[in-house]
Amino acid sequence: MNYPFYQNPGVYPNYPQQNQVNTTQPTMPKADMPMGFFVPVANENVARNYPVGYGNTVVFKDENSPRMYVKAMGYSQLESPIFEKYVKEEDKPISDDVNEKSNNLSYDDLKAEIDGVKGDIKWLKDRIQNRNNEKRSDKQ
Repeated sequence: MNYPFYQNPGVYPNYPQQNQVNTTQPTMPKADMPMGFFVPVANENVARNYPVGYGNTVVFKDENSPRMYVKAMGYSQLESPIFEKYVKEEDKPISDDVNEKSNNLSYDDLKAEIDGVKGDIKWLKDRIQNRNNEKRSDKQ
């Protein structure tokens, strides 16, 4: 009986030859949760009590308020979880506030405000000058 495997051992890829080295890389286990998504929760307590595996981080989106929570667990059982809260704030450009305030002021109001600032500056200059004069008189 003729067996082709014994006559030509390199033909079948399932059976490597004895002098070949295994060059395949070990595969990493897949994570339980894919990265890049939020877990919707009803409130902060639900996020705090949500189970997170060791070495993992989960991001939560509060459905009832503009808040997000991040819960991270270390690799050790002795580490306590890290819980962070983030609040969404609306950002207004500064220039809009200045323009609205200056548009609401009349010329006379604006001039009075500038004169008040000038008076404050003059008062500060006089006070600095008085202090400098006192220091000079103390040294003599």
